[in-house]
Amino acid sequence: MNKEFDKYVHSVRSAFPYFRKSEKRFFSDFCTSVNEYAEEHPDCTYEELETNFGHPKDIVIEYYNQMEPDVYFTIIKKTKSIRYVTITAIAVLLTLFIIALSMIISEKRKYNKAEITYIDTSITVNEQNDDDIEGDDFK
Repeated sequence: MNKEFDKYVHSVRSAFPYFRKSEKRFFSDFCTSVNEYAEEHPDCTYEELETNFGHPKDIVIEYYNQMEPDVYFTIIKKTKSIRYVTITAIAVLLTLFIIALSMIISEKRKYNKAEITYIDTSITVNEQNDDDIEGDDFK
């Protein structure tokens, strides 16, 4: 395989707006055709591949033109739904992150403002005279 083949196949792949099972199947068949041509013509250029197979965007347009309109619109609806759910999830996660961050910053400010006080405790021992203790049997 040459670099021109890889570059052309990558251009076709990136021209698809979404890549479902049917697009993968078409792309696999397309790559097989291009691969066979590249093996027969090992020194082919990118422009030569475009001349024989078409511009990447034209290939994708032709693929969708051959598709039934109902299938195409179903794909678009699913894509919109997935995009909406993804954007909503990102917005919710970002909001939760900001709330958590603000709570952490608030607690840190409270901690920094708190005055640390030390309680000085002293223990005093009262010594008692042994004579005053009644019931001392150990004398």
